[in-house]
Amino acid sequence: MITNEDKNYIMELVKELTPNILKEINFNPNVKEVGHSFGDRYEDVLVKKLLAITADFTKPTKTRSSDDLKYKGNYINIKFGYKKNGQPNICSMKRLFNYLHEDQIDSYYILSVDANGPVYQFFDVYDYLDYTNFNYGTGQLMLC
Repeated sequence: MITNEDKNYIMELVKELTPNILKEINFNPNVKEVGHSFGDRYEDVLVKKLLAITADFTKPTKTRSSDDLKYKGNYINIKFGYKKNGQPNICSMKRLFNYLHEDQIDSYYILSVDANGPVYQFFDVYDYLDYTNFNYGTGQLMLC
């Protein structure tokens, strides 16, 4: 698990880096589906910048991994949007519970950045399962 001290450290880094990342990706909140248009670009740049800061951040070991980034081995899934009102997918429910059952992970962190404000949230989804729902069609666990 990530300590509270490390959570604060990560959040401060993200808050410090985000304004320049938004400029770098030419963020425009007026385009259709802002999160889809800029989410991948924001996540890619943020991950590169965090990897350059400390070796405590590492890349996922698989191409289609459930994490965008690891911190001291803990999975972090980055979510980006603008005036977020939807229900973003978290991960395949089967994969998430297999990780837990097979003792691969004991936490699964969501780092959520809403460029409107901006607003930052960082939490372990296992602590907030009451705020998720399951989409039977896609097999995805979703944030409420």
